[in-house]
Order: sequence, then C-alpha cells, then structure tokens
Amino acid sequence: MTSSIRCLRSAGVLGLLTLSCVLFCPQPAQGQLWLQTSRVVTPVENGPTRVFLDTLVAVMERKKIEVKRSPEGEQTFTIEELRTELIEEEGVGLRSGVNHAFVDYRFSIDNGSNFEQRVSAIHFVFRPGPGQSDIPIMYLDARQPWMTQLLQNKGTDLQTNEAALIPFHRHLGFAQIARQEETQIVEIGGRTVREGFQERKEALIRKVERLTYESYV
Repeated sequence: MTSSIRCLRSAGVLGLLTLSCVLFCPQPAQGQLWLQTSRVVTPVENGPTRVFLDTLVAVMERKKIEVKRSPEGEQTFTIEELRTELIEEEGVGLRSGVNHAFVDYRFSIDNGSNFEQRVSAIHFVFRPGPGQSDIPIMYLDARQPWMTQLLQNKGTDLQTNEAALIPFHRHLGFAQIARQEETQIVEIGGRTVREGFQERKEALIRKVERLTYESYV
C-alpha cells in the first residue's frame, strides 16, 4: 500500500515537472524546423541604403507615421517633431545625421523546407567616432504592414532598364549588407558577438547563401 502511494506521488511530481517544462521552456513554433536571428551594424553612405532612408522619410511624412528614436524609447514622434528634437537636443539633422544603421534579421525554415529571411527591425544612429556613444536617430519595426509593403514594393531603378525595380528588401538582404567591408555582426541569436567578427560574418553569409540556393533548387 505504501509503495503504491509512493509511486502515485512520484508519478504526480513527474507529471507536474513535465507540464512545467511544456509551459515554460522555449518551444519551437508550430511547423518551424529552424530559427536564427542576427544583428549587423553597417555604414549608411551614398547608395541603396541612403536611398532607402530618404524614401522612408518621404513615406512617413506623407502618411503621418510616428516613430521612436530607439527600441527602448516610449515617446513617438512625427517626422517634423523628430527633426526638431534632433536639432534642439543633439545638434544633428534627421537625414544628414544618420551615418550607421543596426539591421536585425530573422532566418527560418519551415516543415516544407522553405527558407525565409526577412528584415525585422532597423535602427538608424549617428556614430560620432571611436569611444563615443551612438546617438539614436530613428527606430523602426520592419514587421509593420506599411514597412513590409515599402520593402517589397519600392526600391531603385535598374540602370539598364528604368521600368525594372530592385526592391529594397533585396538591397537590405543579409548577404548584400554583410558583404560590405565595414559591416560588422554584433549579435547572433540574441547574444553579443565579442570576438571573431569576420569569421562569424563569413560563416553566416555562407550558410544563408546555401539555404537560399537550396530553397530554389
């Protein structure tokens, strides 16, 4: 009798532990086989990234979209308010002040072995120089519908065919951005990269390019 009670108690404890693990331990999303996130910091110079910033500001002005200055910020600003804030508080312009951007990526493979990469967030900053803190300029959640539409439907014209468009999501693709010499990987899987920057970057580029290729074969 005592042994039976002990067995029942043990089974009960085991059941509670199993339930706790199911409820509180990280679980893969339904249908998801692989998920990876990464963050890079890249210069914003003349080129597609600068054109993207200019297009972004123009769309936000037209649609009266409000934005935060940083991921942690609570206050939101219209473009006009943001310009005023930056000039009065930081002494920098909205477009002219931006010289770097942190770009967050999300990579995933589903049960159908379809590989997907997408930009999940962009944080534009002014980086004064070595040893000085970045000044946050503008932060955007790229998963918002209007941002997704902008990345998919707007871009730059081909020089050989003005009727053809290279969408911004291609210009901002991980391999495209990461291959730029001054681009640096700063996070992988939510963990800060503190050493082996170049090796980690090249390894992730190869993996993303391989998965992209295999998903189209």
